[in-house]
Amino acid sequence: MKSLLSVLLFIPILGFSQYTAIPDENFEQALIDFGHDDAIDGQVFTANISTIDSLNIDFKYITSLEGIEDFLNLIYLSCVANNITSLDVSNNASLKHLICSDNFITSLDLSQNLVLESLDCGSNQLTNLNLTQNLYLTHLSCYNNQLANLNIIGNSNLMYLSCPTNQLTDLNLSGCSALNTLICAENLLVSLDISMCPSLGSLICVDNQLHCLNLKNGLTNSVNNPLYNIQAEFNPNLNCIEVDNPVWATQNLTNIDNGVLFSTNCDYPSSCFISSTNIKKYQCNLSIYPNPTNNLIQIEIENYNGSFVAELFDFTGKLIETADKTSFSLADYPTGIYLLKVAYTDRVEHLKVVKK
Repeated sequence: MKSLLSVLLFIPILGFSQYTAIPDENFEQALIDFGHDDAIDGQVFTANISTIDSLNIDFKYITSLEGIEDFLNLIYLSCVANNITSLDVSNNASLKHLICSDNFITSLDLSQNLVLESLDCGSNQLTNLNLTQNLYLTHLSCYNNQLANLNIIGNSNLMYLSCPTNQLTDLNLSGCSALNTLICAENLLVSLDISMCPSLGSLICVDNQLHCLNLKNGLTNSVNNPLYNIQAEFNPNLNCIEVDNPVWATQNLTNIDNGVLFSTNCDYPSSCFISSTNIKKYQCNLSIYPNPTNNLIQIEIENYNGSFVAELFDFTGKLIETADKTSFSLADYPTGIYLLKVAYTDRVEHLKVVKK
């Protein structure tokens, strides 16, 4: 009887003594500073953190946020300018606002954060970002990463998107009907179609590889056209921009390169605004290797032995070399991201090249 009583008395103690491991000392010190812990011992009472709804741990020299999974009621998390390489917030189902910029994060899975409303993950090392599950998202900043893929298809509440200084060759805005501001400068975009975004007021797409730009939104005059700021300079391959009203556009949209015309029909190639999925299919005949490379790149076109023209562009969009040969030497060029454009038969294909 005494043994049974001891067991029964001990059970509630266990319930109130659950700990969460906090292996990063700087993270734990921040919790101590906020009064959620009292000593650096690699753990914290779970009950002390499970009810926290807001946490700001910017500039704390943190390398790991292990333990964040037990902040079950967290709505707002800011961990700017730390040394974090991995961030798992899949257990933080209540999270609405995440600011994790200026870290070293290489991947970010937000598929379980279904109520997320704003995300700032700029200045990290992300190469892919899929936000199709985050349908409440209104503000997204993912600038200065290494993004080659950004999937926001169907984000009908997204109003603000800032994704400059990445490696995007395609940006599909299907379903982004509420988008008001789009900043996609300094990417590798070859086409951009904002006709699905009738609310767009500001577009900054300078320093890309644009061949095709569709600004048609069904609104034909300055009275009801929301466009007030278009910056499309430094797109050397852009000769014509499609708009609803060329006269109005010529008078009001002036931040473009000299010689670019406005027209209701620019006679773009049929492949100009193909989706990301179709781009991959369209490019399947062309391959380059090795990639990344520190010197030569070899070009191969499956089942094709005819002539072609290859152009190599640097990250700013400057044409640096043109050739009709099957190999390029990058030995004299600095490390970085390049765009290879290959024209053959009736096809023009683009591939990203990485110089180590």
